[in-house]
Amino acid sequence: FKLVNDIEYNQEIRFEQTDDNPINITLDLNGHKIKYSNPSAPLFDVANGATLTITDSAQASETVDDGQPLADQGQSLTAENYGKKAELTYGDGDIPSSLTYYVTKSTPNDTGTTEKLFEHKVEIKGAIVACDGSENLKLINLYNGGRFNLESGVITQEQNGRVGNLIYAENGSAVNMSGGYVCGAFRGTSGNGAGIMVSNASGKGSTLNLTGGVIAGNSACNGGGVYACYSEVTITNGVISGNSTLDSAGFGGGIMAEYGGSVTVSGGYITNNKYAKFCGNDGYGDHGGAGLAAKNGTHVTIFGGQITGNYSEEAGGGVYITDVDRHGASSR
Repeated sequence: FKLVNDIEYNQEIRFEQTDDNPINITLDLNGHKIKYSNPSAPLFDVANGATLTITDSAQASETVDDGQPLADQGQSLTAENYGKKAELTYGDGDIPSSLTYYVTKSTPNDTGTTEKLFEHKVEIKGAIVACDGSENLKLINLYNGGRFNLESGVITQEQNGRVGNLIYAENGSAVNMSGGYVCGAFRGTSGNGAGIMVSNASGKGSTLNLTGGVIAGNSACNGGGVYACYSEVTITNGVISGNSTLDSAGFGGGIMAEYGGSVTVSGGYITNNKYAKFCGNDGYGDHGGAGLAAKNGTHVTIFGGQITGNYSEEAGGGVYITDVDRHGASSR
């Protein structure tokens, strides 16, 4: 299927596969926008092994500046060079028109490293936009083994709006992101995973496979960009940038994972994410993880990629792993 015009829509669309009705749908946004106005019902329900793939044949190329060398050394940092939040600009009807995000690249230099901060800009063409949403809205909702592939295009929300999750997966479902953008989501004053949430709700854990694309400018109490509950997150490429927690004591500006499951990082960038609030108890260190936070038995493996330029008001600017909720004060 290929869009030929912008669409304003407010009804739920269900893809529920059965043995005699296999479902594998590809939707090309073709430079157009679906403006979805429903406060709580998903735009797409994908379930029972059905697959939905989103592409945008008109997606614009990014522009990247020449980069700013960072001369910070040791404990002396210029704060505005770290945890740089991704920003969206908006056009008519409060619909996003462009995205700016930042990547800090680190290269070996003798016995140390040299960092350079790059600004990335992209014009938003084809997009699925949550309009008039609420904290109950799962814009793209996967359950019972549903599959969602994002190859290009943008999943986002309107200016000054809110959403539960732009992409939500539970009970053995899978999110595969090889391109495109998941950006600009605001979760509200409570809840987790404004950008993408993978969960074991209703049964089995779910999976997020990030092999490309950008998750940027999303904010939630925990896991602004990605939140995983007893699920698996695998990152081999792509960028998680400029996401943040809110002004409350939480975990994981870029990624938060808890209650088992795993996070495996072998490539890509987790960069310029921010943990935004100090919990107020000096020395406790019970909250943090601007780039990646994990707790309560989640297994973390890192053997590649770059975790750079993240900023925490408390613990773990890059990575923070704790068992404090299971073992209490003795684990501080």
